[in-house]
Amino acid sequence: MKVIKLLQFPLLTSLLVITSVVVSGDQKPLKKKENPDLIGLRDINKGQINLYSLDREVELGKQLATEIERRSQLIKDPVILELVNRITQNIAINSDSKTLVTVKVINSTEINAFSLPGGFLYVNRGLIEAAENEAELAGVIAHEVAHIAARHGIEQRSRRDLINWITRSLSFFGGAGSVRRATGVLNFRFSRDAEKEADRLAAQYLWKTGYDPEGLITFLEKLRAQEKKSQIPLQNLFRTHPVNEDRIRDTRKLVDRFPKKNEYQLDSSGFIAVKGLPGITKYKWERPDTNKKGRFPSIKLPTGRKQAPKRPGATHPVKEPAPLNLPSRDEKSFSRPGPIQ
Repeated sequence: MKVIKLLQFPLLTSLLVITSVVVSGDQKPLKKKENPDLIGLRDINKGQINLYSLDREVELGKQLATEIERRSQLIKDPVILELVNRITQNIAINSDSKTLVTVKVINSTEINAFSLPGGFLYVNRGLIEAAENEAELAGVIAHEVAHIAARHGIEQRSRRDLINWITRSLSFFGGAGSVRRATGVLNFRFSRDAEKEADRLAAQYLWKTGYDPEGLITFLEKLRAQEKKSQIPLQNLFRTHPVNEDRIRDTRKLVDRFPKKNEYQLDSSGFIAVKGLPGITKYKWERPDTNKKGRFPSIKLPTGRKQAPKRPGATHPVKEPAPLNLPSRDEKSFSRPGPIQ
């Protein structure tokens, strides 16, 4: 192993400071789309079928967000909002996104998060309750930021608009039925490829931000185990984000090829505080393949990886978060009401 670069990341609530990046000489070189050091220096949208400008995408996203928020109960607790916004903005800054990312929390027990075109992201309370550390929560948020950066939502709409135009044109010649059948196959393939790309980008964004990318992988593994148990709260998540063994395997292989860091962020004082709030319950994972301590024996760190402690030690005290003075689409001031609203 040879130390080739020294990095110092901003430490907002991290229990750890990343001190060095180490690369093994026998690793397969990372491609441009796989390399976290090239974030912001590459065009991940190149070659897309896209009929909308960024401004038009944002306008469309605003319309969809208005409808979502009209039908949803949003959480206003400032402690929860600060945690989720801090994680989201730190990841967005270290992503390929060309738009501002706005995040809000929905008071729903479903373990889910989703994004809209134009940078609108929503996290369910159930996801916060299910995450066992901040790196897992950040992993799912990074996945949604990746969808925003890759403009998957607006690309899918562009494909639909284009196919509708083709279908109307062919209807005069009786070929519309064949186009509709082909459209179903293409949409399935696009959704599958979009999820894989979001996993690939999310792992890079976590690495760049300082989180342990294993957080994404362990959460996917637990979701996969729950999928087999057909848990009702997870149904919506699996409908929009189907988890299969290929996604988990491919993500792990990519993470193992990243430049190695001595330490990663796993938890923070803010996450610990939120998990202790009244109204935030601890999700009980169904663990069909666990050891006596109730842990997944299959979830192990790669050889040589050092996992961050969940609690601060003498040399790594908990750092309180610095305020984020970032632009917002609709800045509001919140006063803590006590229990979650």
